[in-house]
Amino acid sequence: MTFQMMLGDQRRPWARVAATFLLTLAVAAMAAACSDGSDGSDDAASTAATAEGASATSSTDQPLAQRWGAQAIAESVQDSPVQLVIVNSNIGLGPTRIAMALVNKEDQSLATGVDVEARFVWLGESLEDLSGATELGGFEFTPRSLDLSLEVPHEEASPASGGGTDHGDDHATASDGDHITMYTTLVDFDRTGWWGAEIAAHSDSLEEEGMRITFFVQERTSEPAVGEQAPRTEQAVMGAGDEPADFTTANPPNPDLVDTTVAEAIDSGKPVVVAFVTPAFCVTRFCGPVLQAGVEPVYAEFRDQVEFIQIEPYQLDVARSEGTLEPVPAVEEWKLQAEPFVFVLEPGGTVAAKFEGVMDAAELRAALEPLVE
Repeated sequence: MTFQMMLGDQRRPWARVAATFLLTLAVAAMAAACSDGSDGSDDAASTAATAEGASATSSTDQPLAQRWGAQAIAESVQDSPVQLVIVNSNIGLGPTRIAMALVNKEDQSLATGVDVEARFVWLGESLEDLSGATELGGFEFTPRSLDLSLEVPHEEASPASGGGTDHGDDHATASDGDHITMYTTLVDFDRTGWWGAEIAAHSDSLEEEGMRITFFVQERTSEPAVGEQAPRTEQAVMGAGDEPADFTTANPPNPDLVDTTVAEAIDSGKPVVVAFVTPAFCVTRFCGPVLQAGVEPVYAEFRDQVEFIQIEPYQLDVARSEGTLEPVPAVEEWKLQAEPFVFVLEPGGTVAAKFEGVMDAAELRAALEPLVE
């Protein structure tokens, strides 16, 4: 689920992770309410990138095609306290970081402290023919948490364009306590088409088996893939006499993150971190913590060995003067559908890793360490 922003007469996809949760939840709820499992109208529930879990007793004893039929998935959305949401804006072939959120149905907070495992299954090019369904294997998810107690600036932008003033209430209901948590794993998708994940989630207050979710894998993602060359972007950067606040909404601003173009960083011969994040123009505080809790601690460790770049995804002069959110040219150049989005580049500019949505410092550090040894 993505936002669509109008640029001239051309629709451009642009997702905010926080609003993706809320919109996907609404769609899933409507699909569940409208499906009775008797007339095929529940197909929408099986094709959406959401699933609500039910305690399945012997689902693994069923043939794959039967477990992944529309009726089986529709039945699995009953009686569970959590709903599963895939955060990825689009998924392509090859090694892919899958990010999921477990959303408590009662208050739409994000569940924390959960052990999550999944079995991934290729279902086929069409959900109407599951005869060739094939299991890829089992995967463990790692929790990724950000500290929401950090002070994050918010600036006014038009609600119609997806921005707004400080949405403290949204922040409070989107998190569980002082942290926001997603769960990630790395999956090497080897074929296009429809895939499913059968999820087990366990914690002190949650015991769920057999949660099912379906999603589509395309040939490639819109943004640069791991192993591809990153765009040599020449974004506007701070020069002599400029104020860093004209190039970032971080408070306090870090001039080191906004004074080098991507092209210059690639030419430096060092690894590069490119962070498309906006601390201020967020629906919730998802963007700010990614920079402050995810990127900046790693910057402090590797600043002499790695080039770090922050790019505000929206034109700040327009957002501040007109109250609307217009993507910067770099967003179009990188073909991003969501923010926050953080890329790690090898020396020379090849994409080594990419992180969509919540990313913690440990995850970024692990991606950089092999590049600086």
